[in-house]
Amino acid sequence: VQQSEALLRSFINHFPSAISQQDMDGRFQLVNSAFLSVYGLPLEKVIGKLDKDIMLTRHYEGKVAHEAEVIKTGETVTLERSEELPSGETHRRLMIKFPIRNLDGEITSFGTIGFDLSDLREAEENLRKLEARLSDILRIAPEVIISTDIDGEILMFNDAAESTFGYERDDMIGQSLDVLLPEQVRSAHGRHIKAFVEGGDVQRLMGGRGEIS
Repeated sequence: VQQSEALLRSFINHFPSAISQQDMDGRFQLVNSAFLSVYGLPLEKVIGKLDKDIMLTRHYEGKVAHEAEVIKTGETVTLERSEELPSGETHRRLMIKFPIRNLDGEITSFGTIGFDLSDLREAEENLRKLEARLSDILRIAPEVIISTDIDGEILMFNDAAESTFGYERDDMIGQSLDVLLPEQVRSAHGRHIKAFVEGGDVQRLMGGRGEIS
C-alpha cells in the first residue's frame, strides 16, 4: 500500500497541471507541486485551508458554483475560467472538477485538475492578429486575388477583384467561381482545378499565368 501510494503521489506531483483534492467543506486535503507553484505558497499554507484563504473573492464564488454543479449532477464538470492570482498575474485555465466517492458511492470530496491555457490563448490571439494583417494586405493588393474552396466557392474577394469584375465582395462570397469565367473555359478550368487539388502540390503555380478575354 505504501509503495502504491508513493507511486501515485509521484505521478501527481510531477504532473504539469495543478491537481487538488478538497473535502465537502472545501478544505484542501491534497495538492501537487504545480498547484503550489501557481499560487506561490508552501504546502503548510494550503493543506487544511479553504479556497477563500488563498483566492480572490470573485474567483472563489465562481469556484463554489462550479462545485455545486458537480454535486447536483454527480458528474465531472469542465469549464474554462480566468483567474487573477495574488501575484497579479491572470491565468486562463481549463478547470475539470469531479466527485470522489467512498465505497458506498457517496461523494466525500472533490478532485480538481487545472490545465493552464494562457500560452494557448496567447498563441490564438497572435494568430488572429496575423490573419487580420494578412487579410488587410490581400484586400488592398493592386492585383485581383480570389480564394476558393475545393468546390470552387469563393471565400475571399479583394478590392481589386471588386473594381475589376464590378461585383461587391459580400455578393460574391459563397458564389461559384464560374460566374467570373467565360462559359467556354469553365469546363477546362474545372478540370484544371481538380487536377491541382488531387495532385497534392500546394506550392506550384497552376500552370503559370494565362490570359482570358
